Amino acid sequence: MPASNGSSWWVGTPAYMSPEQAAGESVDGRSDLFSLGCVLYEMLTGEVAFQGSSVPATIAKRFIRTPPAITEQRMDVSPLISGIVSRLLEKEPADRHSSGADLARDLRTPSGAITAQTRTAQPRTEIADNTIAVLPFVNMSTDVENEYFSDGLTEEIITDLSRVAALRVTSRTSTQQYKGSTLSAREIGRALSVRHILTGSVRRAGTALRISAQLIEAADDHQRWAEKYSGTMDDVFDLQERVSREIVSALGVSLAPEEDRRLARRGFQHVEAYELFLEARERLRSLIVVDEAWDAVVARAIAIEGEVPALIAMRVWGQLSRIKVGIGDRNSLDEIERQARRLISIASDEPWGYGLLGYASFERGDLVQAIIAFQSSIARDPTDTQTRFFQAIALTQCGMIEQAIDVTRKLVAIDPLAPLTLLMDSIKSWFIGGLEASMPAVHRAVAADPQNLLMQWTLAYGLTAMGDLDEADGVVDAMLTALPGMPYALQAHALLHAVRGNAAGARAVVEGLDFTPFDAHLTFHYAEVYAVLGELDRALELMTMGIRKGFYPAQFFRAHCRFIEPLRSHPGFAAVLEEAERREADARQALAGTLA
Repeated sequence: MPASNGSSWWVGTPAYMSPEQAAGESVDGRSDLFSLGCVLYEMLTGEVAFQGSSVPATIAKRFIRTPPAITEQRMDVSPLISGIVSRLLEKEPADRHSSGADLARDLRTPSGAITAQTRTAQPRTEIADNTIAVLPFVNMSTDVENEYFSDGLTEEIITDLSRVAALRVTSRTSTQQYKGSTLSAREIGRALSVRHILTGSVRRAGTALRISAQLIEAADDHQRWAEKYSGTMDDVFDLQERVSREIVSALGVSLAPEEDRRLARRGFQHVEAYELFLEARERLRSLIVVDEAWDAVVARAIAIEGEVPALIAMRVWGQLSRIKVGIGDRNSLDEIERQARRLISIASDEPWGYGLLGYASFERGDLVQAIIAFQSSIARDPTDTQTRFFQAIALTQCGMIEQAIDVTRKLVAIDPLAPLTLLMDSIKSWFIGGLEASMPAVHRAVAADPQNLLMQWTLAYGLTAMGDLDEADGVVDAMLTALPGMPYALQAHALLHAVRGNAAGARAVVEGLDFTPFDAHLTFHYAEVYAVLGELDRALELMTMGIRKGFYPAQFFRAHCRFIEPLRSHPGFAAVLEEAERREADARQALAGTLA
């Protein structure tokens, strides 16, 4: 991806870059001292303070991880030195040494360093007994293609455990960030706020299959349970069920009858189809938009297994993914909803149909039905980060910001490191006037998932609103390079031109666009382009269209959206705002008492 002024983090970062440098923010001496702290930490412990499986994952660790004090690993290091390094590595710049002179004072008069050491060593919030994180099972096979299988097996076990009401299971998006990590169970447990860690490995040789699993008490790295399972690929579903059941038993949890039945349920009869499903699911997460090769993988799986619920859902997700980025046929929403209701009727205990119904309703602008359907999907898969994210987005779009904040709080609890969690935890405040304070978190979210175009759009929009136009340029260029015709990228491009006063450039981007098929959110944001250009009647027309499609956060319109400021003095604005307020009130009434 191309980088521009202030955007070097798009293409990688030095190993000891500070969070501020990683986020493209202005830096001072504190950031250089942060780098010094990283070097000292590795010298004294032999471990890297912030390490992930990729550059984005490493960046994310710098924002969210607190390395354990050096004295926890080496008794021969004095509390003075340990405390000084801990202070150098503080996440907040204000908590670090302000300069080399400040550091020198700590070395001469160690009270500040000891305070930092004491703070690091203070007891943490009590972690509940029923909390567990399943780390990615290691692929011990020689074939790297088996990575789909080992990751898929991990996710299936997460899903099994998450359906046990007595357990709180960390979502895969956060645990995936520890793939290949050398961190101890204690460190990971502390970062994820869980009491138990499950690790394991998978080895395949021809049709032979071997799975090992270990349940570890995170607080003291004590192995509570371990087992090895051998069989063939034809036994994979039985082996997966055995692992899940024995973990539940090791944790001292009794299954309710319905939970017992769910663990015994089989979604596939043919292992080859199951493997193709796992491949399609993993690729769906990494592709900008699904392509013909992805369609072919799903079609092969269906040819082998038939139209089982998991594969019906996967095929429909492909259709929906194209619509979500603005390049799919919105006329297919009728068929998507029909398939969603079919899935609900034949697999009512699974989340797929409810999730698809929620997304189809969201795209139609029926936010009430979307939120209710999302709630039903989450009840069947509590670790589904994406559905919780869109439930929170739907709540913000209908002006229910307090409820969106509550959903976000739950999202943080089950998936604290996920890019979508980081994003939602920041943008929720945009609707109540907190744009400036949220931007570092938006940077962190994009750094954790730099290929995600909708995240890039969010960053570009925020930077433009802040007046950081050169940096916004770099983000927009990256979007246009990745997917030139993406309507969200075009909107960000046109808005930049408009804010710069380049009316001809903005009009050239939007000329000929048909806004009718765009979703509610995107339609409103094109209204902003026209508002900035001073074409207020057209802006008001598109804003009205956006409200009627399903984007009506009245308080955001009334006070917090910067780009529609010219509209607020328009004679027709009061009537449009009144319509948004009425729709918001209707949504609140319809949803009263429905959100758990």
